[in-house]
Amino acid sequence: MRKPTLYLSLLVFLVGLLSPVAQGRLIFSNEDSEWTGNSFILDIGNETIATEHINLRFGDDINAGLQYDRVDDLIRINRDLDFLGNEVRNLQFENLSTAGAPTCDGSAIGQVYYDTDQSQLLICDGTSWNPTGSDLLDEDDFVSNSDTQGATQQSIGVYVDNFLVRGLDGYVDGKYVIQKTGSLIDFVRIENESPGGVDLFAVAPDQITFLESPEKTFNSVTLSWNEPTNEGDPIIDYVVQYRVFGDTMWTTFSDGVSTDTTTVVTGLTPDTEYEFQVTATNGSLGMPSAPLLVKTYFNDPFFDGSINVMNVGGATSSVVTALEDNTVVILNGGPLTTLTTRGDTFQFVSGAYDVLEADKPVFVAGNASNSNVVWSLPYWAGEDFAFNAIRSNPQTVRVYAFEAATVEVFKDTTSIAGPVALAAGGSHTFSFSDAGSFHLESTGLIIAYHHSNNYVDPKPLLPGSTDIIGFPSSSMRVTTTVDSTSYTGTHSNSIQTLNSLNRANVISIAPQGTSSLYRSESLRLQANQPITGASYADSNGGAAAPFLPVSSMKTRYAINVASDYVAFASLQPGTVSLIDSTDTLITPALTLTQSGGGANAPYRARFDEVAYGGKLPAGTRIVSTVPIAAWYQPGTNVGAGNDDETILFGYE
Repeated sequence: MRKPTLYLSLLVFLVGLLSPVAQGRLIFSNEDSEWTGNSFILDIGNETIATEHINLRFGDDINAGLQYDRVDDLIRINRDLDFLGNEVRNLQFENLSTAGAPTCDGSAIGQVYYDTDQSQLLICDGTSWNPTGSDLLDEDDFVSNSDTQGATQQSIGVYVDNFLVRGLDGYVDGKYVIQKTGSLIDFVRIENESPGGVDLFAVAPDQITFLESPEKTFNSVTLSWNEPTNEGDPIIDYVVQYRVFGDTMWTTFSDGVSTDTTTVVTGLTPDTEYEFQVTATNGSLGMPSAPLLVKTYFNDPFFDGSINVMNVGGATSSVVTALEDNTVVILNGGPLTTLTTRGDTFQFVSGAYDVLEADKPVFVAGNASNSNVVWSLPYWAGEDFAFNAIRSNPQTVRVYAFEAATVEVFKDTTSIAGPVALAAGGSHTFSFSDAGSFHLESTGLIIAYHHSNNYVDPKPLLPGSTDIIGFPSSSMRVTTTVDSTSYTGTHSNSIQTLNSLNRANVISIAPQGTSSLYRSESLRLQANQPITGASYADSNGGAAAPFLPVSSMKTRYAINVASDYVAFASLQPGTVSLIDSTDTLITPALTLTQSGGGANAPYRARFDEVAYGGKLPAGTRIVSTVPIAAWYQPGTNVGAGNDDETILFGYE
């Protein structure tokens, strides 16, 4: 066993290594040091030599670098090291109770720790621990003329020379600010006070807290994430990394320099579990997101990344429409039609589990017992689904298996249908009489659809997400597959609702604003565990429609039949244009709006046949300036379900 070993997380303590302005070389002088995950292990290598040091040098001068002192168990930063153009990022202070604080004496002058009992940062003046507070502390108050800074794994000694320190509640030019974010303390340089001062610290973006995969194929994974809080320079890029689950080394994906919060990681192996992480940088690299585990689909044509949809819901008469000219449409491997002009539609006879393929974007849905049934996308496939039912027994769940699988329906932990063993390409229809929250669980990859008796409340089952959006309209229900799930719901008028639920629960959320017909405020639900939701009972038909993961929102859609209304929800302000085949606006552009100014409040817009003076024509294309989710209500039973709203799927 080799000891002691000191871990320096390169994303917790970095000295200019990833800064675009860093000029020096970083030399690790001990050959026993090695990478492990995101950390570089500084290993003394020979435990019998008590005085051995490890030197991290910038350039060729050992006096211009860092040194790990084994005897004192600390890292020394030599003042000969010129930090101008470099940086020390995210120095981490240990959180300690008052009782657990180190001894404050003459040898600990300048040491700092965060006191969890007093909820403040304390500094040693050589006699006692004192709050840094908002008072200016000059060098004579607590330390003088020190030429080093020291850091142990338990605390960090801040030996100050030629500059002043004060708290966050105020600062003046020429001073340093001590800033606490969670358990991390950042030193923020305001302005160099003296010619000999050291420009030490930069503010990196916060950690990305939301990372999700809205789509995947057998060899690629689409990632979407939130823009993190950032109090430093503007974010200039996101570093995307991945690794096979179980590996220790990360691979950085080369996707160029961009501030987009989505990317497609390509070149992956089919049927393989990967971990992904994303880190924001503004010249200073932040902390990486928590790893996201995603398994690529196996090598099946349905998941090859081309445009494929499946009739899981069992529509018997369907209508397809094209978003672009000269779209070739194939049904079950054979030619169906070519839609010459964007906005063209084509009605055809369809059967359960038919697969429609196109060489350009299309939308397709159909009629089953006069209900509106949208076809299902590849990335709606999964192994575990949560859904709810409120009326009209018996309940029906249609399942198609892409690989051999055992499938079962549970209410909480009690099996109520199945298990059923399916071969690859097999299907099954479950039937049971009950209401509440349900869970469809499979040992293999499946795709599924739920409706109540005689196609009441038809809806595709979508995988869960920690951030979903939709319209309660008249009412909505939210469900989870994990106990102790908490969520915050924010309506587009900034009214919030907070609650928690278990696997057995289904919670109803009432609309804000005008009830029914998707005239309500839109609603965003953010949770600590994946959830699903659906709206019900829209007042003029027996329909339901799922909420959509925000990471699945798109900017281009089309409707396949004449419609009474189309409703839109987004996370950003923008405009939505409804256009015909000649790219002419059918109505003035709709504006996505919210009220109340809530930070997480979504936006909404709605086309209404009454305001327009008629139904929105079949083949209307929808183009938004920002990603949106969309729902529509057909005004016909021809290739659709009259007055039965459902979700639209779209494209970038």
